[in-house]
Amino acid sequence: MGAPIGAADLSGLVRPEGWRLEVEVKTGTKLRPQQRKWKKFIESFGGIYVLCSYNKKLSAEENVLVAIQSIDQAVAERREQ
Repeated sequence: MGAPIGAADLSGLVRPEGWRLEVEVKTGTKLRPQQRKWKKFIESFGGIYVLCSYNKKLSAEENVLVAIQSIDQAVAERREQ
């Protein structure tokens, strides 16, 4: 059946903790209502949800590096909780 409506584009687990990691990749910064619902669902179970927005002013490589930094930061913040 595929992923639920609103599910993030990328999904995985953070090791060694086993936390769910969801990454939404967008050309903008605004989540649709279904995506906000999915974000809330993932976070309600202790998962990590990261929104990575494409910046037209950056190269593709720079956008990837910014996304990686955002993910690393979200994981670090979760570990501090």
